Amino acid sequence: MSSLSQHYKGMKLILSVDRLDYTKGIIERLDAFKCFLDTYPKWRGKVKLIMVAVPSRTDVGTYQQLRDRIEQAVSRINGEFGTVDWTPISYQFQNRPFAEVVALYASADVALVTPIRDGMNLVAKEYVASKQNRPGVLLLSEMTGAIDELPEALSINPHNTRSVAESMNEALTMNKREQQRRMRDMQRRLKSYTVQTWGREFMGDLEATAHSRGKHYRKHMKGEHRNEVLDAYAKATSRLIILDYDGTLKDFVASPRALLAKPSLKLRRLIKRLVDDERNHVAIVSGRPKKALDKWFKGIDVTLIAEHGAWSKYDGKWSRVESDFPSTKKKLKPILEKYVSRTAGAEIEEKDYSLVWHYRNVTPELAYVRAGELKRELIHAIDDDEIGVYTGDKIIEVKPIEISKGAAASELDAIYEPDFTLVAGDDYTDEDMFRELAHQAVTVKVGPGHTRARYRLNTVAEMNQLLEELSRQKNN
Repeated sequence: MSSLSQHYKGMKLILSVDRLDYTKGIIERLDAFKCFLDTYPKWRGKVKLIMVAVPSRTDVGTYQQLRDRIEQAVSRINGEFGTVDWTPISYQFQNRPFAEVVALYASADVALVTPIRDGMNLVAKEYVASKQNRPGVLLLSEMTGAIDELPEALSINPHNTRSVAESMNEALTMNKREQQRRMRDMQRRLKSYTVQTWGREFMGDLEATAHSRGKHYRKHMKGEHRNEVLDAYAKATSRLIILDYDGTLKDFVASPRALLAKPSLKLRRLIKRLVDDERNHVAIVSGRPKKALDKWFKGIDVTLIAEHGAWSKYDGKWSRVESDFPSTKKKLKPILEKYVSRTAGAEIEEKDYSLVWHYRNVTPELAYVRAGELKRELIHAIDDDEIGVYTGDKIIEVKPIEISKGAAASELDAIYEPDFTLVAGDDYTDEDMFRELAHQAVTVKVGPGHTRARYRLNTVAEMNQLLEELSRQKNN
């Protein structure tokens, strides 16, 4: 290490270590380094990129072509910016002994880890582990699994050349105290979450999954249980039917836009048959805006609860819960908009009392990264204990804690005092209803996942079939 310090005396070192592979983003990294030298000329002659590329599949033509492209890019950058006494990039196409790599880690001021796709990435962790009582900054691609374990790293999008260049400058100008604080936090986490810990958790998850599948099977509403529900419904003289919409009555659609999600004529007729039975009180309790629910169920005498309980429509009139959320929404909306602009396929759904970031059309790898980033940033930005950030089915939602479907369901139960209650839903918001009415209601979870519900149906089609059977029951 002392020889490295002597050799690169007075120079800031940026280090990258990778296998020669298309997924490692090496070409993109070189483009970003060129942009960095163009944008920040003050660093010319003062910084060096040490790039170690470990040979991989050298007998494969496409990998030989990748090597040629990398070497040509290195030559162009060195030729354009290099001087008699300074070469911007030290490119080493060789498999170096691990002891030498550790010495490079320990000496490097910045580690540049920019895969365009990576399951975990141990280079990032090795760099952090090697920095014993030494400052350093980790620039880590948001496309790696390690980003969730190392949030103190500077998160970068390897496809955004200018952003990566800006992050390099930020890393090189970060004060030593901040570097050491970030490094200590990451090292503490690596020491506690070892491979042995991971192994125990993995085996525990396998056992929990097996147990969950058994519970899932036992809860499925079939045979004797289904007949008991149908019989109880037929005997009841006052019934309350509380139904979620998306994922319960209607399959999810690609976009949250109302036009795509509207109920079919068959579904409207089914709801109307249930409503027309004078013993029934039917309520649609949804996260949808009141405007959409009003339009979809126009002409059907059904109680509507919109935005998870923020709006209620009884006897044709809407009323709302008082909340200061609209003012908070103005502060949080730009954060969601930023993530929409950075994430192809993402959309924002804005309601009176919530903001929803939808990522159903985002590629799974990118969705995993962006959702985690967005949730962390929202939690950090919210300084109000009354506002919560929730993860649902391909969504991140921000809404007041006081507004919940559970409160709406409890109110419906108090108003109608039924002797039979059915509650059906598919996601985390419906668990509040299952909890509130656990003792007196037939609760049904539609789809997979842990639930408090007494029964489970696997699909929307199964739920609609159950409602069809209920609508045909004769009074006993």
